[in-house]
Amino acid sequence: MNEKSTLRLLYLGFALPDDVAAKHPHWNSAGQGFESALLKSLACGCEIQSISLTSFYSKFDCEKRENDSIVLLDEKNGRVENFNNLLQRYRQYVGQFGEFEYVMVYNLSPVYNKFIKWLRSQSKRPKLILLLADSAQLGESLSWAKRFRYQFKPWVWLDEAMLPCFDAAICLSPHAVEVFCDKTRGPALWMPGAVSLETTPPEFAPPKHSDNAPCLGYFGSLSAYSGILDFAHMFLSINTPFRLEVRGDGRQSVEIRKLAEASSGRLKYHSFEGGPSDAVRMAQERWDILLNPRRSLYGNRNNFASKIFQYTLVGRPILTTTNSGEEEVLGKNGFFFQSDFTEADLSKVLAELLEKRSDWAAIASAAFAHTQKNYNWSGQAERIVDFLKSV
Repeated sequence: MNEKSTLRLLYLGFALPDDVAAKHPHWNSAGQGFESALLKSLACGCEIQSISLTSFYSKFDCEKRENDSIVLLDEKNGRVENFNNLLQRYRQYVGQFGEFEYVMVYNLSPVYNKFIKWLRSQSKRPKLILLLADSAQLGESLSWAKRFRYQFKPWVWLDEAMLPCFDAAICLSPHAVEVFCDKTRGPALWMPGAVSLETTPPEFAPPKHSDNAPCLGYFGSLSAYSGILDFAHMFLSINTPFRLEVRGDGRQSVEIRKLAEASSGRLKYHSFEGGPSDAVRMAQERWDILLNPRRSLYGNRNNFASKIFQYTLVGRPILTTTNSGEEEVLGKNGFFFQSDFTEADLSKVLAELLEKRSDWAAIASAAFAHTQKNYNWSGQAERIVDFLKSV
């Protein structure tokens, strides 16, 4: 994108304005960070109007602000009113700025789905692009009863039924690319996200421990899809010199805290206080290996763990399951195990980690360099714009 593109894009997502999000760092932190970085990078080559559907203002009882770069629709107003508000705003934009060339939609949700169906019915319409960051349905087996019930639910469509409504897709996982192409025969781009460009590399030398026992560390969501509770149970059942520390919040935090209390110090739990920079600082000070134990359940084959990119900025080797192209993103500079891991798999990969302890700093450095070069936001924005032009 050496010259500024003239692409006109309407983006429909869920992000907050950056200054609002900064005051509430735990509000949809992964999604917020992804959408904010994406919009900033695309703005260098596209003219973008952005609309977000959010329950933020209802939950925090805030007054809406005017003239933001992101126009916010309040979920509490209901689907019909939000659809009408979205339609009104769209017509307003078209009247003021002219026709859009593209409408890009983040994931598949009722209000946006209804709007896409409305656009499909128009004699003249923009190209419709699905930004598929997540789906719990695609590629999963759905019973005939569930499919039947969906036919009678107002404002609800199966994800696979919506795919043919789009002209193209940008997907965070290779599996989602395969599903989209299979269902629509349309073009799809794999784009797992990106990392911020850093002028100063992190410190790659691991922390020193008084007992010389290396430490695995995890920070992020403590929900079922993260896989951390399963991992913790298996970790405590095997014999290994590693310790495990978990920092986060979520539905499984109580169970993980109880495990930690009964683990004789092998597992430690920390609540998720502060922002992402605090988590990075803790990881640099205490942890040798950073962990991403997601299983293939809960639609994880259709997303990509953004923490992989965050982890590369810490300067520690990464131990991750392989659901969505993690080996390619890291340039195979990491330690990998299958998402359906067993105790035997875990024992094997931890033993491999110990054998290569002298290489940890070099592996972390190589992963940092690989993602900085091949998966930075500027480069990803260029790929997206080139892809849009080809649709």
